[in-house]
Amino acid sequence: MYLAINQDVYNDFFTNRFIQELIAEHQLKLLIFDAVQEEISLFCQSPKSTSHKK
Repeated sequence: MYLAINQDVYNDFFTNRFIQELIAEHQLKLLIFDAVQEEISLFCQSPKSTSHKK
């Protein structure tokens, strides 16, 4: 299961080092989307393991 996050929210909040550590600790999977372009911009399985889709 992935947590879907708007790209602006991700850039403003989820790129914080502390938040990235929490994401890794709890092994959260993120799906970052661009609401304006209506597309997925990033899949994150952990802060060190990301794959871009564009």
